[in-house]
Amino acid sequence: MNQVNHPKSMIRKNSTHLLALLGALVLTSAPLARAQYSFTLVADTAGPFTTCESGVFTSDGRTIALGSDPLFGGGGFNPVSINSAGTVAFVTSNGSEWGIFTGDGTSLTTVAHSSSSTFSGFGFLSINSSGALAFIASLDVGTHGIYVAEGGSFTRVIGLDDTLFGQRLINFTISQNALGDDGQVAFRYNLADGSTGIAVATVPEPSTTLLLAGAGVGLLFRRRRAAPRRPAATRASLMPFSFLAASRSYPKS
Repeated sequence: MNQVNHPKSMIRKNSTHLLALLGALVLTSAPLARAQYSFTLVADTAGPFTTCESGVFTSDGRTIALGSDPLFGGGGFNPVSINSAGTVAFVTSNGSEWGIFTGDGTSLTTVAHSSSSTFSGFGFLSINSSGALAFIASLDVGTHGIYVAEGGSFTRVIGLDDTLFGQRLINFTISQNALGDDGQVAFRYNLADGSTGIAVATVPEPSTTLLLAGAGVGLLFRRRRAAPRRPAATRASLMPFSFLAASRSYPKS
């Protein structure tokens, strides 16, 4: 005679097996390790930061810049980047003028200013250990791009509507660590075909330019538009950059 299992008994049996399995998993799972973190107070409103004045400060107690300085016209400070030597780079704006400055707590240096160049505004920036800067800047003509400032000159890396990897560049951004000590600039991009990715821009050595082109490592980019006008004291470099894609993604079809 065949035995017929009642549905309720089967449910109880399956539930018992499931609870036993869950219990075994709990018993055999390794306990979560609790990280031993220590905490250091950098600043709070109980210290000297009790007023409404804006400024740039470092965790070792240095005051880099204050909004009350006539140089900044009461403007705010953002974004900010610091290198391994303790030099701080920052963007400031009072609503009508923009500037990029560097400082170490003892002196300030003007890197670029909207009142004395064709730059009309500044965005994210990055400073490397030698004091060179990569930054995003908008121009009086209405476009914007990524530039590198070093030794009193500006080098244009890439800009809006330029060709990157065979497509039109429609958006880009950099981080506070975008500029390496070797001069490479990492940036995130969006292309007209819907793809996004991270690219690294490199100025090839003269002896390796042909090698890079022959090996197909990136696309050699040469600016097609005329260089923006600069003050006499400022040189605009036209060095070519090559671009290497670190990652890339495409929209789902």
